Amino acid sequence: MVVAVVLALGAGLTLSLVLAVVGVLLLIAAPRLARALGGVHRGLAAGLLGDRTAAPPPFRRGEGLGGRLDARLRDGTGWRAAGYVLAKLPAGARSVRTPCCGGSRVR
Repeated sequence: MVVAVVLALGAGLTLSLVLAVVGVLLLIAAPRLARALGGVHRGLAAGLLGDRTAAPPPFRRGEGLGGRLDARLRDGTGWRAAGYVLAKLPAGARSVRTPCCGGSRVR
């Protein structure tokens, strides 16, 4: 009985630590992925609408491991792009549901 409790607690702690590490990695990668998606959206706007939007300033890397992590987390342009992608998500989901120009009626 005691062994089962210790194993369950150990498994819970291990799972918590693994999820925390994955969460931190996603937090660090989010601005970079959002910048890439922003570039895709700028390309779509240029191709479909003829609207040429200037690219944001390039990302400036820091010195050393801590500096690189700090610069990644303080990337204001990347976080703005992440906010844009999150704001655009409901409209994207709606367009996937109704790919036709006619769409469907909302009730």
